[in-house]
Amino acid sequence: MKLVYRTLIAACVIAGLASAAMAGENSNAKILLHVTAPIATHPCTRVPADCRTAVVSGVVGNYYYAFVCVANHSDSVGVAGLQFGIDYNGNTGAGVDVIEWRTCGDLEFSSPEWPNANSGNLITWVPETHCRIGPTMFAAGYFYIGVYTADRLAIIPRPVDGWAKVADCNAKEDNLTDKSPSALGYADFGTGSGYNPCGTIVPVQEATWSGVKALFR
Repeated sequence: MKLVYRTLIAACVIAGLASAAMAGENSNAKILLHVTAPIATHPCTRVPADCRTAVVSGVVGNYYYAFVCVANHSDSVGVAGLQFGIDYNGNTGAGVDVIEWRTCGDLEFSSPEWPNANSGNLITWVPETHCRIGPTMFAAGYFYIGVYTADRLAIIPRPVDGWAKVADCNAKEDNLTDKSPSALGYADFGTGSGYNPCGTIVPVQEATWSGVKALFR
């Protein structure tokens, strides 16, 4: 019975992602990458809490974990699922090669060619027990990659339907496909500085009330 219940809940989330369901509260959510050296224990829990500190670049000749992360979502309704695609140089021994993929979700529904270049995935969590609640960034899964020549590893809309979406814990979904600026990140290896849709941390100068009043004199 528990397995059936879990499957039915997941089906509701999937239906929200796969259809024009009612919009939720995650219109500002981001799907991005975080690049780090391979992590030995509990990788899914080892991404930064603040998405602005995500690492989005690396160097040629190294091996990395590249985490697919969701951030800037509603901390009240959370995230129970997402769909996205991935793209990179698909030639073996050139650019990025994906050696392995591991999900951090409860269920995944990948395209047959996943995790090849220009393929897609749909990942869900059971809303009643594992919904991603809270303001911090979290991992949906991670690639173990080798970088042989300069390349870009990019989050793209899921190729099968052309959409990148997140679904909240009430199975309401938000389409992130055509956001401007883009809500989908990429990581550069020897080609540039990458793109973090959360931006970067910018120091804020402390202001006193007297200083603020002085601006209006």
